[in-house]
Amino acid sequence: MVKKITLIFAGIVSVFNLNAQVTETVSVGAGYTNDVYYSLENDEVKTIDRASWDIAFQVSGMGSTIRTNGANDVVLYGYEKGDTSHWSSVDTAGISGWKKYYNSDTSWSKGAFSETAQGMMDLGWGKYSMITHYVTADSLFVLKLANGGYKKLWIDRLASGVYYFKHADLDGSNEKLDTLRKSDYVDRNFGYYSLQNGTKTNREPDNKSWDLVFGKYAKEVAPGYVMGVTGVLANGGVSINQVNGFAVENADTLNTSFSDNISEIGYDWKKLDYATYKYAATDSLTYFVKSIVGDVWKVAFTGFEGSSTGNFMFTKEKMIALSLEEGHSLSQLGIYPNPASDFVNIVFNQREASALQLNLYSLTGKLVHTKSLNDAKAGINQQNLNVSHLPKGMYVLSINSLNDKVQQTIIVK
Repeated sequence: MVKKITLIFAGIVSVFNLNAQVTETVSVGAGYTNDVYYSLENDEVKTIDRASWDIAFQVSGMGSTIRTNGANDVVLYGYEKGDTSHWSSVDTAGISGWKKYYNSDTSWSKGAFSETAQGMMDLGWGKYSMITHYVTADSLFVLKLANGGYKKLWIDRLASGVYYFKHADLDGSNEKLDTLRKSDYVDRNFGYYSLQNGTKTNREPDNKSWDLVFGKYAKEVAPGYVMGVTGVLANGGVSINQVNGFAVENADTLNTSFSDNISEIGYDWKKLDYATYKYAATDSLTYFVKSIVGDVWKVAFTGFEGSSTGNFMFTKEKMIALSLEEGHSLSQLGIYPNPASDFVNIVFNQREASALQLNLYSLTGKLVHTKSLNDAKAGINQQNLNVSHLPKGMYVLSINSLNDKVQQTIIVK
């Protein structure tokens, strides 16, 4: 009897700790001057001024894209009058009619410099060699900076994890040769560089420590019209499911799809009332976020205070804990919806493929349902359980492997 009571109590504690809703405020500052890197588990990770850089080099893995600080009014032009052999004779007459390039807001790996690419091996600023695995320049660029000045830029190559490049004023003065080494930015997505000052910045936190970044970014809001918008972008490896048309408390996610689009939350969850010039969060809009560690969070924005404070207000609630703790082969169970009246979705993470046993107990400890899960795979698993035939009340679900056991409470209403 003591063993049964312990099992039931553990399940009750687990469900109430997991589903606690938290109200949060994140501030990017008056005038939206900062970026805030944010962890759903640990809250704010880092706040840093956005104006300290002009271009950012991808430093993670085999990445080779280069982004611009479009939110800080940096504009990129591909040089249309020649290739790298014209470095000494760059002519910007008619630049107002040149095409402007901006970062994609769907993927971190599609920076403004990549938008000029033509063909499979063309990465925009250079071409990739299948023999050397280097990217070598074939283009020049002109950038208009936040201070209104212009710079010409030649990304010479990316070789063995090092970017080689040079920049100068349009007339050739203030020329500087520089490098940026990926190895100097371990566990970061990008290394940042100021063309104005010729300085490098390691401004990001560890890329495994954050899920979302709050701030400002460039967005094409209409064909050919790009402007700075204030919103939320997701870290690489984070996916988001946007659910519309349901009250937040009724929104479900497990039967709908998640997106890797980094601006799935974006900026359009809020609307400006032009009569009062105040923002309001959109009703019946919920985001389910699979965090960098694999947990699922329910996020709903409740307010935005505009440029006077740069405050974002929202609620968050951990729905499913799927991260694997050290020494455990199974994650905590995610059960949704809970309470339920007809069926529940059961989600868990398993380190290695193995047969499992699913058992459902009443509060008295009686086994009311059992099922062998012989097809459970390594990684995320989902099971459906029909509870429509059960009397209303509280039950404890237990999933057992050979070496581990996880429990969670189910409420049938």
